[in-house]
Amino acid sequence: MLQTPEGLATTVTLPRVWDLGRRYNAPILYDDEVQQPFMTYSDNEGVTREVWFENARSHYAKYQLVIEYGLRGVFYWIIHMPFSSTWYIVSNLFNIRKL
Repeated sequence: MLQTPEGLATTVTLPRVWDLGRRYNAPILYDDEVQQPFMTYSDNEGVTREVWFENARSHYAKYQLVIEYGLRGVFYWIIHMPFSSTWYIVSNLFNIRKL
């Protein structure tokens, strides 16, 4: 998510995250405590931006919690932002039932 000048976050796709990382030479880091990747960079106007996003590793960590706590199911929904690696993880960890 990018924060706009009005203080509101906006959604970005993973290709956009990678593009921003390359453009602003921002390394992608991983927060082990919250199990989520992020990056921080300064844009062309000198505004510091912080982008938190999901990837296969963060999805895997969340699904491991489902197993650890014995939850009865999960729900996965992303409109117009397919994430094929997550479908691979889900299909290998769980029995999928479409409702």
